Order: sequence, then C-alpha cells, then structure tokens
Amino acid sequence: MKSAWQINDTIARFVELNEANLLNNESLNNMILGQMNRVEKEALMYQSALFLTLEKKNKKRSQAIRISESKPLILSDMTEDDADNLIRTLVANGIEINECIGPMNIASYFAKRWSANCGRTAAVKVRLGIFELRTPIIPDLNSGTMIRATTAEQERVAVYLEGFLSDCFPNEVRTKDQISELSSKTINGGNLYLWEKDGDLVSMAGIVRESKNASTLSLVYTPVEERGKGFGKCIVAKLSEYILKNGKTKCNLFTDLSNTISNEMYPKIGYKQIGKSTHYIFSKA
Repeated sequence: MKSAWQINDTIARFVELNEANLLNNESLNNMILGQMNRVEKEALMYQSALFLTLEKKNKKRSQAIRISESKPLILSDMTEDDADNLIRTLVANGIEINECIGPMNIASYFAKRWSANCGRTAAVKVRLGIFELRTPIIPDLNSGTMIRATTAEQERVAVYLEGFLSDCFPNEVRTKDQISELSSKTINGGNLYLWEKDGDLVSMAGIVRESKNASTLSLVYTPVEERGKGFGKCIVAKLSEYILKNGKTKCNLFTDLSNTISNEMYPKIGYKQIGKSTHYIFSKA
C-alpha cells in the first residue's frame, strides 16, 4: 500500500514533521525552509498557505509547500510515484496549482503529469542553478566598501530593484508605486546592501531567506554602465563573508542557468553548484 500525502493543518505540524529532514540538505531545500520560516513568523498573513508531507516506511519524507494561491507550489526531491500521488491528492481536494518549482527532473515530471491530468499547458519560466558557499574567496576590492542600505538610499535602491526585476522577469510589469513599496520594505528589513566606490553606489545584493544554518542571497544587480568592473563579485563575496562571520555555516543562491556571466562569476568567489531547479507556469490549454 502506497504512503499517502498528508495536508498538514498548521505550520507548526509541518515544521515538526519536516524541519530536521529538510536541514539534512539545507541549501538544496532553502526555498522550502525559507518559506516555512516566513509563515512561522507571519502566520496571519498566510492563512491560505498549503503544507503537504509524505512520510514513507523508511522514515524518509517528501514535502510540498505553497504560501499563497498566487505563489508556486515548491517541491522537495521525490520519486515519480510520489509526484503522481501528490497530484492525486491535490485533485481529490480540489486544489488548483498555477505554478510549481522544484528539482529539475521531478519538476519536469510533475509539470508533465499535472498538465495531462488537468488540461493545462506547462511552460518553463526559468531554469535555475543552486549554488552553495562555505568558504569565501575575497577578490581585490578595488578600494570599494559594502554598506547597509538605508532610507537615504531608497531612490537608488528603487532604480536597482527595477533593473534587477526587469533583467530576471522581463515579461512582468510593475508600477512605480509597486517598486517604491518594494524598495521601502526591503530596506526596512535590514538585509539589503550596496557597494560604494568613490562615493557612488555601484552594485547591490541582499539576504532574502534564512534557515537555521544558512542565508540565501539574491537581488544581485549592477547597472549596465558599471558592469564588467567586478563590483557584483565584490559585494557578493563580502556579504557572504559577513554572513559566515555572524553565525551561519553556509550561504546559497540561485542563478539563471542561461546567464553565463553569473554562472561563471560565483565559482570564482567560492560558490559551488550543488543542484538544478526549474520553475513552471501552467495555463489553460
């Protein structure tokens, strides 16, 4: 008899069942762990969150989480049988999935089977490399320095966030008000940093997720006129070093696998690729 997926009633139950298992591969599971921690801290904001656990006879578990109906279903590693079982559970409970993201092979299988079962068309939004760092390689900093972004830099941060989002998601349109709100929220979170060189702010990076032993970096952006000068490499290296000096044992980040520059840059400062992930979107056929 096949194991059944459980829809966990609360984030507390999901954490109880899964945290230890997920931490065994903390960087590979950083997205699930980060979303789990977010819901724990702000439960009232995520009352429509979905938590699913599959517990097998060998005590291994698989997980899926979606923090809101507008967000993707995040999949942990699992077998194809587990994915089919998950789809049956979702369909039986009338749960609609518009996006999914997970390990490349299983996300591809889930997308194919979900499309076939639900009359949807699957399209790849982005293919991602998962990188991890434990010991940073600090490059020549070229007299630059890292500073924490404050409200004094909000105008520049808004420009850089708009550039980052445009580079990463060119088909998604955001208003100036949305960008302004995002820049304010990101700065107030205290985890956004800028690279300062000769009095100018030339690059940006931030911490976007936390788990027990790791931090996830993103929002890495250098304006076009400052690219090719090593500023992105400098800020990511120094931010990674800062994270490790303040209690974490590892850092991780995602890259767009089609971006040759990023995929070549991060290994130069100590990051190693440990996995691949794919994000799919579903539309009506």
